Amino acid sequence: MIDLNQAYRKINIQNIYDHQSKVWKTLNEERNIILSAGTGAGKTEAVLLPALARKNRVILVYPTKALLQ
Repeated sequence: MIDLNQAYRKINIQNIYDHQSKVWKTLNEERNIILSAGTGAGKTEAVLLPALARKNRVILVYPTKALLQ
């Protein structure tokens, strides 16, 4: 398993938000997670990067009507 900072640097992200490191830790403990945060808060990277590193399944739910407005 690669290090959190290493993984983010590979995709050119230098600053890691608190919720991103918490997601990484939670997924490493093999626990389920629900993440809700504002636009541009790094939710996609927070969930997909550690999930891809661990080869987990991920379900992303986006409120498409709200995004269209």
